[in-house]
Amino acid sequence: MANSRARSSKSKATSRRKAPAAAVVEEAPKGGLETGIAVLTALILVTAFMLVDFELGKSYGEGQFFKDKYAQAK
Repeated sequence: MANSRARSSKSKATSRRKAPAAAVVEEAPKGGLETGIAVLTALILVTAFMLVDFELGKSYGEGQFFKDKYAQAK
């Protein structure tokens, strides 16, 4: 049989000193240019959707929000 050395349950890596824990610093969220562009884009998209729906309701009597607002009285 081959001779084998006894293995320790502790490895050499765990016997080293551990480094101190690093402090976690959280940055405060800043409303930069990207945030402004995202908000402006969302507002423009909602406005465009409402204008298209308004025109559908006014001209064709269709749409989600303005369907029955401009129905002609019979």
